[in-house]
Amino acid sequence: MEYLPIVGAFCQAARYDAGAHREAALADMRNLAEDPRHAVRDAVMRALLEMSRAAGDELVVSLGQWTDGYLSAAVALATLANRSWLDRMKSPQPLLTRFDEAFSLAEAAPRADQRSQGFRTLVKALSETPAVVMARFPVDAIAWLESRAATENIDLRGAVEELVITARARGHRIGALEGVEQQLDSSAKPRRDPKTYVGPTRQRGARRR
Repeated sequence: MEYLPIVGAFCQAARYDAGAHREAALADMRNLAEDPRHAVRDAVMRALLEMSRAAGDELVVSLGQWTDGYLSAAVALATLANRSWLDRMKSPQPLLTRFDEAFSLAEAAPRADQRSQGFRTLVKALSETPAVVMARFPVDAIAWLESRAATENIDLRGAVEELVITARARGHRIGALEGVEQQLDSSAKPRRDPKTYVGPTRQRGARRR
């Protein structure tokens, strides 16, 4: 039943706002953010947004406790990229630190984890949310993206490429993203030479009848 954890998220938010055991309240909300059900995670995001009205940048720092889990990191990024919170942020650095932690988590994911719901959800968040941040802190966000564009992780490279496309669609100047594209190009694995590549060499077995 989704109702109880959804109510629990808002109860923990009220507990946090009241100043009663804030660390415990945030830890309990983090556990809810790891729930595989989208409705529960969405409730956590809405509760965090309510908390951000009073806590602001302090809460951005506290969410560093959430970036060691795939789903909780995705919830944190999606919430931090909400424009109602972004517009009240004084500095981009704590925010970009959370993005950096989440990116590192995904980059170091074991192969078995890369098939999980959590990993896929986090990669999706990393392919979408930085584009929103660019609208608020364009110089800092693009510099962060450029620093991460040379990753060897195929999924994250795809996320960066999607971000470039989204940023272009949102009107970012071509020159502003050149550094990101250069990092992607220079770090790409060389393609096989079509003149020498002969395709798979494993012999096929006899045709079954």
